[in-house]
Amino acid sequence: MDAVSVLAFASLNDVEDFLVSSDHETIAASEDALCGEGSEWWTAVNYSVINRIEPELATER
Repeated sequence: MDAVSVLAFASLNDVEDFLVSSDHETIAASEDALCGEGSEWWTAVNYSVINRIEPELATER
């Protein structure tokens, strides 16, 4: 693994907006120039699941 980028967004709509922006185009072109052919890109979405029902209760196992 050569590098890791961690990006945070307030919503998935913000992610979509970023992916179609000229900022993303610029970053992608720079990454392609650095890595060349044969590189792999992995994407993950991380989200927190919180019990928002008052009062918060532990999940029964």
